[in-house]
Amino acid sequence: MISDNKFVLNQLDSNFALELAGDRIWGLTSKRLFGSNADIDIAAAEDIDNAGGTYTFSSAAEALYISSSNDADEQTVTVTGLDANYAEQAIDVVLDGYVKTRVGTTQTFLRVNSVEVDGATANTGDIYVYANDLTAQVDTVTVTGTGGTANIELAGGLTKLVTFDTDLTTTAANFVTAHAAAYLTEDIVVTSDADDIIFTALVAGTGFTSPTITNVSDDLAGSVANTTANNDGITNGVPDTATKVRAKVLAGAGVSQTTVYTVPANKTAFITSIDCSALNAATGNINIEAKRRLQGSMFHAIYSLSLKAAGDSSKKIDFTVPIALPEKTDFKITAASSADNAAVSANVQLILKDAR
Repeated sequence: MISDNKFVLNQLDSNFALELAGDRIWGLTSKRLFGSNADIDIAAAEDIDNAGGTYTFSSAAEALYISSSNDADEQTVTVTGLDANYAEQAIDVVLDGYVKTRVGTTQTFLRVNSVEVDGATANTGDIYVYANDLTAQVDTVTVTGTGGTANIELAGGLTKLVTFDTDLTTTAANFVTAHAAAYLTEDIVVTSDADDIIFTALVAGTGFTSPTITNVSDDLAGSVANTTANNDGITNGVPDTATKVRAKVLAGAGVSQTTVYTVPANKTAFITSIDCSALNAATGNINIEAKRRLQGSMFHAIYSLSLKAAGDSSKKIDFTVPIALPEKTDFKITAASSADNAAVSANVQLILKDAR
């Protein structure tokens, strides 16, 4: 025995599976992936992930955010994933309903492997973990007239005078020269293009009050268009762009259900079994592929099986010789159906082995 009450493997004289499940074998950890996709259609193969569709992996470590589709959700949630070096990290974050809340403070994630609700209260809404998807507000003031002055007001809380000079293009350019610095202190970038004066939010996702233009003398005036609306990337807690989602916890589930997984640094994962089930499809077949992507490579199928989609069907494969997934390998299971509305679930049993 060693000091932390784990067995050294070659000294083990107990039941291997039980001791592994109890995390009592030095250097080995048991992990089960379980995922579901409730609606796979004939149009395209989809990943077995409860967010549906094809999972989008981050191309670089990035800040992540979390929110719920139910504004009453205020549970503590643990987000477990990998940092820029593929090292494991787990961060607790308190949900604030619809409000976009950062996961951690300065931490970034290259991968998310699981999301779990802590405590005894189930999530009543769908919980999303996602990358930022911000749009900067752009308002355009188009000046009109042949002379005089006009006031531009409200944007940044400022009131600034537009004075006609030569033509409308020169008038707009002069306004930028005179007032751009003042607007920049209010986080608004001001530029011009012909007879347009363009107001752009310096920080995407942080909006400002749209400007107005009012004639002061002669006939100088204009119109205002909200060219691009400010957008923080979510609507009632739900990300607007599906490809920004990195994990989803279905309402009441308490944990993300996905077969998408990335092996941490300094570990090797061994697949010992895969079992898949199909429900609800009336006709046809479902083709299942387990895929891996070595770091710097592309996804390749490493195992495939077929399910009968007429009614319910299931199949389990135990590997006498486990399939190895080296460190930093991305893994997922995909399903393609020959009939619409197939529901597919999958379970993958892994053994993680620490590097020596």
